[in-house]
Amino acid sequence: MPLSNPTERTLHHTRHIECTAYERHDGLWDVEGWMTDTKASPVERSSGPKAPGEFLHHMKVRLTLDDTLTIRAIEAVMDAHPHTSCPAAEPGMQELVGLRIGVGWMDEVKQRIGGALGCTHLRELLPVMATTSIHAIRPALRPRAADQGLPVTVHGP
Repeated sequence: MPLSNPTERTLHHTRHIECTAYERHDGLWDVEGWMTDTKASPVERSSGPKAPGEFLHHMKVRLTLDDTLTIRAIEAVMDAHPHTSCPAAEPGMQELVGLRIGVGWMDEVKQRIGGALGCTHLRELLPVMATTSIHAIRPALRPRAADQGLPVTVHGP
């Protein structure tokens, strides 16, 4: 069912988030998240002027996970960012390697890469990527475990 017809309005900002999950041939999982932000009007940022529709943010994260939802590798890139200092947050994402997605994991993420230690926008991708991970990995593991007579040991939020 569609939303009702809106009142006359003017577009100011658009954010797109997309996440995809892939089962790798080596037994691990890649979950990729992309975020883009655009403005409907020109804006000036320290990285330079942005024309209407030009990416203000264009950020990507790849989590490589095992079957227990533990981060085995992480990659983050910023193809577009509003401030010249933004890319300095990319290497800090490595602090998340070894964390397991589950109850309380975002609290641990904030401790490791919160505030000035990281990038708000990269962190905003992580909860959506966690949900994508769970939706991909849990259903894939259940039939395998059942076929082997084992319980499913994947836990998450």
